[in-house]
Amino acid sequence: MCGILGFWGSSLPPSLQFEKALDLISHRGPDDSGVRGFELLGKQGILGHRRLSIQDTSSAGKQPMSCSENKVHIIFNGEVYNFKELKSELTGAQFRSGSDTEVLLELYKREGTAFLEKLNGMFAFCIVDEREQRILLARDRVGIKPLYFSRLPDNNSVVFSSELKSIHSLLRDRLKIDLEALEMYLQFQYVPAPRSIFQGVEKLFPGHCLILDEKGSRIQKYWGLDSVNPNGNRFSTYEESLERLDSLLKSSISYRMIADVELGTFLSGGIDSSLVSAYAAAHSSNRIKTFSIGFEVPGFNEAEFARDIAQHLGTDHHELYVTPKEALEIIPDLNYFYDEPYADSSAIPTRIVSKLARQSVTVALSGDGGDELFCGYNRYEWMQFFVGLQRIPGTSSLLSPLLRKFPQRLVKKVGALLSWKEPWDQYRSLANIWHKGELEKLYKAYNNCPNPTLSYFRPEKSLTENLMYTDIHFYMVDDILTKVDRASMSVSLESRVPLLDHRIVELSQCMPLSYKVRDGKMKAPLRDLLARKVPREMFERSKSGFSIPLKEWLTKDLNDWMHDLLSESQLSHHGYFHQDKVNLMMRDLEVGAGDYYYQLWTLLMFQDWYNRMVRD
Repeated sequence: MCGILGFWGSSLPPSLQFEKALDLISHRGPDDSGVRGFELLGKQGILGHRRLSIQDTSSAGKQPMSCSENKVHIIFNGEVYNFKELKSELTGAQFRSGSDTEVLLELYKREGTAFLEKLNGMFAFCIVDEREQRILLARDRVGIKPLYFSRLPDNNSVVFSSELKSIHSLLRDRLKIDLEALEMYLQFQYVPAPRSIFQGVEKLFPGHCLILDEKGSRIQKYWGLDSVNPNGNRFSTYEESLERLDSLLKSSISYRMIADVELGTFLSGGIDSSLVSAYAAAHSSNRIKTFSIGFEVPGFNEAEFARDIAQHLGTDHHELYVTPKEALEIIPDLNYFYDEPYADSSAIPTRIVSKLARQSVTVALSGDGGDELFCGYNRYEWMQFFVGLQRIPGTSSLLSPLLRKFPQRLVKKVGALLSWKEPWDQYRSLANIWHKGELEKLYKAYNNCPNPTLSYFRPEKSLTENLMYTDIHFYMVDDILTKVDRASMSVSLESRVPLLDHRIVELSQCMPLSYKVRDGKMKAPLRDLLARKVPREMFERSKSGFSIPLKEWLTKDLNDWMHDLLSESQLSHHGYFHQDKVNLMMRDLEVGAGDYYYQLWTLLMFQDWYNRMVRD
């Protein structure tokens, strides 16, 4: 895993400024660094790379890497798991290293941009071709690895990086907060692609590439779920689909256990992480290392379940029970590593377990993706209930306003859901932490921005299928995968996601919903495969998620910090929020008149980010 940074245009930044911007992402690649210049279309460019050595840890894998008489260059972040098979097909090529990066260069030389369709992996990279006068930026199919870019005003200059902080360092005087992106952040607790928090800086969509040549710059799509034919892999029985999934899981795990460094798995005790750990343990000839954390707070601890499964699988298990003090010590650095305002509080335990794992390994496998692919979230069931409730005459007009007056967060959420008719608006309401009308009272620049999830809903899909489809493109990419990437890379740990092998993602789209939910059980295929390796009584329980006691913290340990950061003297630096509404939410939380802890946490994470990235 690595960090990349590049600039091409009319006026290059001074070399010292570029190197400082590159050093800002040194946590993504502490083992080595490299910089090289190039010339393209009459303008100068520069490529920078920070390396975390995973494949071929020798100096032969150093980047930027070049070939064809030093006219084609690459900087690469990620892993291409099938690079050995691809390498064997490249007859006549002379390789100087055992890295996947060199294979990418050779594939590009032979096939151009078409080679993207052959890659199985997670990646974000730039190839500069001085022969063809072309720059190619590409991001993996499902968005496991990040890639930010900005096309400067003349549209013939571009700066890009693995993380926003490096671009901010180079363009600081030009960047302004995107007020519509801020509104989306306040709704969802993250900024959804293709936007970033800054105007003019974008995230490249998963499965897309950006090409810059003499014709200008353009974005092209090379893969997407909308091109997967659900009838193209039709199964005659559920058991047949299960065997196919089992085969792909074995292949995916096998690929992701290829490394020249120590490797382990995150193990929360839930279905997905237990399944990945079980397959990894079966594949390895040695005891694999597993990692979990726990909290001494009722309702927020799954460590005991993880321990039982680890003992059953015979893993070398490592666990850490986290005190409130240890967890709170994580908060000051969160916004530095997340770059943008990001308010999913599970970033805290994710970073803690990443730090724990990094003490023993350099690569960790995670179980992310199972809920979105195989129908694992409780909200999928709730939405069906709400839609059924709405069919009762008078429900929306009478019950919705009543429920929205209750102080309890979940009751108000039901009231808000019942007020919407279209499924994409219901999805936004379900994902939105604000109740109808509240954000308008808080955010001065509120503009009721267009619903960014609308484009993911398909008329031919059922409600539940549309919710999953939207989650794959929206929540999973910009929340879950962002969380795991930044948390793991903050401690120079590479996180790999076996369930998001694109072959498994495509297979999930060919499974009918009746295969994913069977006998009232969600994620049936994953449950049934796990039951082959772990007794059902060890994992058949209610889902609790990877969360922290946020409400308790904000009313106790973090209360002074909250009042200080959301004080008038702090918020007046930008003036985005109505102070009286902020004060009311803090008071209601403290006296039990309203469950505003998610909303307040979202404001706290923005203000902390603002103080670091904008005021400093």
